[in-house]
Amino acid sequence: MEDIVNANKKLLTSKRLPPCKGPRLHAFRDSKAPITFLELLDRPGPPQASGFQAYVFKVSIKSRTYALKVFKFYKPSDGKKFLSKMREGLVTDELAAFHCDPFYAECRAYGRIDELKKQGIVKEKFAAACYGFLGLRPEEEEKIAQMGVNLWDLPKDDEYRRTAEGSPARAIVKEYIEGTTTFGLRNCKQMLKSLRLLNKHGILLRDIKEDNYKAGLVVDFGSAWTMPHCIMDAVPEEVAEGWRGVDMQVFDDMLEEHNLHSRLRALPNIRYQMMLRSWNKRRKAVPGYL
Repeated sequence: MEDIVNANKKLLTSKRLPPCKGPRLHAFRDSKAPITFLELLDRPGPPQASGFQAYVFKVSIKSRTYALKVFKFYKPSDGKKFLSKMREGLVTDELAAFHCDPFYAECRAYGRIDELKKQGIVKEKFAAACYGFLGLRPEEEEKIAQMGVNLWDLPKDDEYRRTAEGSPARAIVKEYIEGTTTFGLRNCKQMLKSLRLLNKHGILLRDIKEDNYKAGLVVDFGSAWTMPHCIMDAVPEEVAEGWRGVDMQVFDDMLEEHNLHSRLRALPNIRYQMMLRSWNKRRKAVPGYL
């Protein structure tokens, strides 16, 4: 028991996480300062609900207001649920956790965004600012427990829970953003531009929905896959290629929900594509027609 608990405690003293190849997020610079919990902002639905990953609090640290996302504990082997039995052996439980655990998924996504900013590739703001990760102290864990927070979904007799219970809670400190997103044409054009930029630079959000945006900015990377990614590397290329297109398909679904699909599309209109292919075929059949 102590081995896994101590290993998890040690991880949260790192300067950057996760400890594997690829992008990493820095520790929050004021991680030793006390946290004042002001309000529980997002209370997840029932345990069986999709996206039940974390709790978000409005907090104050050194007189500054932040959004603190506190993550539920994650069973490392769960990261391999996307693989067939035949391919599970291609990925270790440890690497699956470092790539798929929502806490580490956010660390990797924000790590990539930091890289893009340093390289001057990203200049416009498209996501809530991230200030780093931290581990909660026992008194802070007790405080959120009093607010009705339970960070364990696994049954008490689960082997991983029995060996890992007592590990510190993991959290990421973000910009606190008031209000919601207005889904108008102008806003959605900017959101789509940002999504294309993320995809281009190896970040697949994989959970595009209205709740994951505030003021037009992405606020949730808990389901994101940031390249290189062990699951993408372990599946056939045609499967990986299909997954790369999911963000755009789901964004189009969101546009349709807000009656914007006739004015903006992430993917080209299929009927238009078919007409264009037919036109190109006819064009090539006529000598001298360019």
